[in-house]
Amino acid sequence: MPRGKRLPRFTQATITSLSELELELALTRRRGYAVCRGEFESSAWGVSAPILDTAGRPVAIVSVWGPSERLSEERFPALGQLAVAAAAAIAGRRTPEL
Repeated sequence: MPRGKRLPRFTQATITSLSELELELALTRRRGYAVCRGEFESSAWGVSAPILDTAGRPVAIVSVWGPSERLSEERFPALGQLAVAAAAAIAGRRTPEL
């Protein structure tokens, strides 16, 4: 996608700038899980962590979703860590400490 071109908007929260998306992806890699603040559907908020194969490639995800009234942004760090632990356990790397 050429620089300066806008990505499609689905809700008011949708990231439409490629540079903003790149920043969000870098942050996602650092923390180990992705967050959704209603970017595709305004009522769907959540966190997702990748399940990685032995080569480190994503093969599935573990997600926690809900409406923003119950799944606020303040809960993202704790829920994200739970998703990361569950994804690691599924991949057979360690048992989650819940």
